[in-house]
Amino acid sequence: MAPQSSPEEPEETPGRLGFFAVPVELLGVVAATSAGVLTVMAPDQSTVLGIIILVIGAALLIDVSRRIWRLATGREHY
Repeated sequence: MAPQSSPEEPEETPGRLGFFAVPVELLGVVAATSAGVLTVMAPDQSTVLGIIILVIGAALLIDVSRRIWRLATGREHY
């Protein structure tokens, strides 16, 4: 009689952080937004650098909202 094999569970990859990435990304959004605003408002700093930092913050905000939506609809599990 052959030994019964248990069904394999999917392996968790290091890139799948699930819910735990949400607070970290929110902190990143706050940090990038505040750094971008301070850089834009400072007279001796480059405005382009501040705009680049604000764009990074906006990209993080889009990613965190996408991640929250996927968690809320059940497409991603944590």
